[in-house]
Amino acid sequence: MRFAHASYHIADRFRSLEFYRLLGFEPADELRIDDATHLFLGLGGHPVLELVLAPGRPVGPGGGYRHVAVETTHMDAVLARVPAERGPFVTASGTRLAFLRDPDGYEVELIESRSTTVNNLTSATDFLHREAELLDDNLVDQWLETLSEDLEYSVPLRTTRERPKGPGFSSTAFHMKETYSSMRGRVQRLSSEYAWAEDPPSRTRRFVSNIRVTPGEREDELAVKSNLLLYRGRHDAVEHQLLVGERHDVLRICRDDLKLARRTVLLDQTTLATHNLAVFL
Repeated sequence: MRFAHASYHIADRFRSLEFYRLLGFEPADELRIDDATHLFLGLGGHPVLELVLAPGRPVGPGGGYRHVAVETTHMDAVLARVPAERGPFVTASGTRLAFLRDPDGYEVELIESRSTTVNNLTSATDFLHREAELLDDNLVDQWLETLSEDLEYSVPLRTTRERPKGPGFSSTAFHMKETYSSMRGRVQRLSSEYAWAEDPPSRTRRFVSNIRVTPGEREDELAVKSNLLLYRGRHDAVEHQLLVGERHDVLRICRDDLKLARRTVLLDQTTLATHNLAVFL
């Protein structure tokens, strides 16, 4: 959640602009919405004040626009906790809006813009592509730095079940069930002289596709689904193995970076045509 701006209805454009200019505000943007003109003023570069010229509507403390606005990537999660008085609805520009009331009757505008969704998808896609590059290049020490210290990582066994009995994944048996601590141990072993199963290392190529991003359960998390095709070759053998599945990830937003907090890998194979799982999915 991030503060966006405060909004007030004004009567005279030039008088108001001059007043706020004397306080250090600078014009940042201007929009025409229906019969109203919205003037956005910046303080330190970020637009924080919205002045609205709306003919025929009352101004001052008793009427007009009086609200603060906050941006969120989790509008549905917020509205599940605090019901909207108006909205949500989508503007012509693709911005999703909803209005709430605080205990004293003041409005709070929630903003979820299309650009936020696009940025989240771009960030998640970049993270997954970079992760694939690090693992394919055998840079596992650098990959470890992309993991959250409360990591939960699992690859449940797949079983063949009739359709009414569920998707066919065990809740008690796993190919891998890791934490950050155990994953760090795996990485340290791969960097030692005792990683016999991976010395020389497998040649791998990861193909990541069908990336879908939705808001996570927490404000600082993204829920990301992706499809994975992993090619693995060993030594000089002609034979190779393919592992295919869907990954359900939780990526945590940490300042300007993302970290992998949870991953569940749902493999399409019930029997794996590989001698071991000494590689990461």
